[in-house]
Amino acid sequence: MSEPRRLSASDRKVVDLLMVQSPQEINELGERLGVTATAVRQRLGRLMSMDYVEHNEGVTVTEILLSGGGVLAPGAAEYIEQSVARPTRLWNPLEGLRVDVDRLDVEELEAWAPSLVVVAVGLASRVRT
Repeated sequence: MSEPRRLSASDRKVVDLLMVQSPQEINELGERLGVTATAVRQRLGRLMSMDYVEHNEGVTVTEILLSGGGVLAPGAAEYIEQSVARPTRLWNPLEGLRVDVDRLDVEELEAWAPSLVVVAVGLASRVRT
């Protein structure tokens, strides 16, 4: 695995602003950085891209886990897979989660699984007792 590259000075400015400032509009970020809103959008897109993660964090993205109700639209998963040139699969946020069947209706929970707030469920799934 190669050594991660450091952020450029301009990327570091964006990241620093996002970390220390309250939520901001794209135009406001542009003003603070002295660039256009389009430039801010492009930089944010790059900072969030798989390519950026792979080249700067030293990891390889081998699979994309899809979640949320939108990925259930016909052809959505296939389109994403073709667009990112990586295998994709629907992520069930309940996968591996222990559920007390006496307290929850498991069938109803499974029916709602694709649109659950996946961040909360994902964080909860890390808790081991």
